[in-house]
Amino acid sequence: MKMAEAAHRLNHVRGIGRHLVLGLNVKASDHLGTGSRVEVLSSTSCAYQLKQLAVAAGTEWDLANHQCRRTFAYNVANSRLGRMGLVFLKWQLKHASMSWTQLYAASPYQDHALYREFEEEMFEARLGLLEGWAHPDALLSGGAGKKIMQTRARAARDLKQLLRQTAESVELRSTGHAWCISGTHGCHGQGVYDPSMCGGCSQAIIDQGQASAWQMIHLDNLRLAAITDCGPVVADKARRAVERSKQVLHNLGCALPTDDQAQAYTAAREGA
Repeated sequence: MKMAEAAHRLNHVRGIGRHLVLGLNVKASDHLGTGSRVEVLSSTSCAYQLKQLAVAAGTEWDLANHQCRRTFAYNVANSRLGRMGLVFLKWQLKHASMSWTQLYAASPYQDHALYREFEEEMFEARLGLLEGWAHPDALLSGGAGKKIMQTRARAARDLKQLLRQTAESVELRSTGHAWCISGTHGCHGQGVYDPSMCGGCSQAIIDQGQASAWQMIHLDNLRLAAITDCGPVVADKARRAVERSKQVLHNLGCALPTDDQAQAYTAAREGA
């Protein structure tokens, strides 16, 4: 492979790296004419694989790509990603309007009574969280958490009614280490992969139920900060991450891990 071809191939691989479904192209190779090449699964290959799946399942259903596209739309529309879910779906499917996307994603087989029960359960769960956060002694971190603590100083005429109204309208998504209320602002979910983003995010609420997760995050940050041969950029990011996790634990009233705990945690991770 010539240098120009190799550079073109490298750029192509970088471009397809985020695709969900990849396959092997046996008609091409990156290994001097032998082996195969990783490529995005073509529409033709996808259609063939779907029909093979139907045969293997013992059904005569004529599976096609567009049917999976419809399923994708339905799943996204009914996931609890917040109100931005349909917006992303509209962009993905290139629909002209939101109403078109809503109609496309609707399911004629949906059990509306069952979904109402789901909504009621989720409402009660949101209400329980809000009531816990509104308690005067509840310690919170994150940008939105600090704002909630500040609002406690102002007496509400009917706190219970206020919380119920808020629970009906607010979108809460758990990242595992914070509660995200971001709709059109913030990182749009990147904090799931980088906890330090949630520590200083204006759309994040971190409560004491997530304190143990932040203790583990802080230990991971300390391990990263102890690496000295990754360059100044990584060192600076690690330092900021340590400071953020340290601040979160301080806000939640949690003691920082001791040196013995840090060493035991490191030994356990290295032995895993």
